[in-house]
Amino acid sequence: MKVRSSAVAILFTIPLLFSITGCQLVKTVKVLSPPVDSVALNPPDVDDLKLGPVDWFIVTPENIEDVFKRLEEQKTDVVLFGITDDGYKSLSLNLAQIRQLLLQQQAIITAYKEYYKETEKRISDQQEDYNQKLDGNVKKANSGLLNIFKR
Repeated sequence: MKVRSSAVAILFTIPLLFSITGCQLVKTVKVLSPPVDSVALNPPDVDDLKLGPVDWFIVTPENIEDVFKRLEEQKTDVVLFGITDDGYKSLSLNLAQIRQLLLQQQAIITAYKEYYKETEKRISDQQEDYNQKLDGNVKKANSGLLNIFKR
């Protein structure tokens, strides 16, 4: 009878020991990777385009003498640069294309600045979240250790 009661006691004790020790040995592990710092992109601000005034004279065979006389009265060098009406049209189109290109480049620079501002914000938020989780895990670990002694 003693052998049988000992066997029954062992059969009940072994699962009880495994359940008790198994619960104490299993720990939850959370893997937290630290956030990565981004590389700062600090492009310089684009300067505003400040153009000086340009005086235009329309010179025709009928008014060439008057134009030369006016230039001499203003004490400027009498030098004329000529352009045809087709050349003026081409010059205007070229300046419009340059303006369009500048606007596109300004839009690209603005997009990059916004992208990096958003990236910095997300990295900062991730760092803050990481620190909160890290602090929470330390507090949980400390409270778990204290609960062992309370039992």
